[in-house]
Amino acid sequence: MFDRIKKETEDFLEPLCQFFLKHNITPNSITYLSFIIALAASALVIKGMLFIACWVYLFAGALDMIDGQVARRTKSSKKGAFLDSTFDRFSETAAAIAFIFYFQHHPHPILNMAPIILLFIATSLLTSYMRARAEGLGFDCKVGIMQRPERVVLTCFGLVFGGNVLGWIILVIAVAGLFSVIQRFFHTIRLIGG
Repeated sequence: MFDRIKKETEDFLEPLCQFFLKHNITPNSITYLSFIIALAASALVIKGMLFIACWVYLFAGALDMIDGQVARRTKSSKKGAFLDSTFDRFSETAAAIAFIFYFQHHPHPILNMAPIILLFIATSLLTSYMRARAEGLGFDCKVGIMQRPERVVLTCFGLVFGGNVLGWIILVIAVAGLFSVIQRFFHTIRLIGG
C-alpha cells in the first residue's frame, strides 16, 4: 500500500523536483535543508506546537523524498547516499529527543513514555542499520512492516490529534519497529544461509 502512496506522492512532488533540477540545486543541498526543517519541527514539538510541527515534518519528509528523485536524475554519488541516510538518522534522533522533552512537560495519562520512546528510536535506528549492513553484504533487505515512510506518516497522524494520541502512536511505531527488526534479522540470516 505504501509503495503506491509513495509513487503518488512522488508524482505530486514532481513540480518541486523540476524546480530544483532547473536551478541546479544539488541533492546534498536538499538533504541539508530537509534536516534543518526537521530540526525546526522537533523544536516545535518541544514547545508543544504539535499541529504546526506535523506540517513542518511533512515538508521535511517531502524534501527527503525529492533529494532521492533529484539524485536519480543527476550524477548521484556515494557521498550523497551516505549523507542522505545519515541525516535521516539525525532527524529521527532529534524527533525522539523532542518527544522526551514534550512528554516530560505533558505526561501521558496512562503510558510511561520514556521506555517507549527509547524503544521507538532504538528500533528506528536498528531497522535502518540492518538494511545497510545486509546491503553491504550484497543482500536486499527492504522487508519490514514499519519502515521510514510509515514512521513519518504515523508520527504526523499522532501530531495532528495531540499528545495522548501521539503517545499511543509512538507505542505502535515502537512495537511494529521491533517486529521489523526481527523480520529483517531472520530475512538476512536466511539469505546468508549456512
